[in-house]
Amino acid sequence: MLKKLALAAALVATSAVAQENTDISGANFQSGKADAALATLGRKAAASGSRLVITAPKEWHAKIAAKVRAGGKADLVLRDGFYETVLVRVEDKSAVKETAAAPEPDRARVEAQRSRAEVEKAKAETEAARAEAETAKAEAEKAKAEAEAAKAAAEKASAEAAAAKARAKARHKLLLVDLGGNWCPDCRVLAGVMALPEVRAFVAAHYEVVMVDVGKFDRNGQVAAHWGVMQLKGVPAVLVVDPKTDRLVNRDRLFALADARTMTPQALADWLAQWV
Repeated sequence: MLKKLALAAALVATSAVAQENTDISGANFQSGKADAALATLGRKAAASGSRLVITAPKEWHAKIAAKVRAGGKADLVLRDGFYETVLVRVEDKSAVKETAAAPEPDRARVEAQRSRAEVEKAKAETEAARAEAETAKAEAEKAKAEAEAAKAAAEKASAEAAAAKARAKARHKLLLVDLGGNWCPDCRVLAGVMALPEVRAFVAAHYEVVMVDVGKFDRNGQVAAHWGVMQLKGVPAVLVVDPKTDRLVNRDRLFALADARTMTPQALADWLAQWV
């Protein structure tokens, strides 16, 4: 038995063009009952200027062409098919031409829009780069100002230490360098004891005192470094210096008062008295 033969006619031009499909059995095609349908397709295609694109087994091409052209001289394209089917596609060439001839987008306008977008992008990138440069400049200026302020503070601390040593030498006293910070509880305890009337009188008679703010161990390290103390293990760190020889007297006991909170006022006073 012959397989079913499908004959499909599609009228394609634009999206609005309808499609028409016709199925003819293999028996009808072989017996000639499809001749009228094929001839009608040929006549309509010839009249409308359409093209018929037919896909079918190669051995049927000649027979199909004869039946189609029996209806009219249609523009016919035959393509090989693998199955015993015939597919006829009707193409409206005039509609295809109109579609193909449709004006392309205005290239100049598209290019102009693209160029304008690129210019805007470049402008934005330039603005961003300028903003980043200004931020970097501001940060650099801030860092420079902070460095200058730190340098000035360090110079001031060194100058105050040198002036106190000069006074101690002139007055035949010892130099007491108190390294600490206002965040340090032990530093505040030591300062409170030294402010007691009896202790203050003793200190004033035997020492020239200079207070040096070392922050969180990140300031004025050059003062202690002058006497060979490169690192502070704690605060308060108290340096007792002989101003005549610039010798550090208590090198082995610099951090004895770092736990001043645990010491009595008398113990603190005794510690100060032992170097006199």
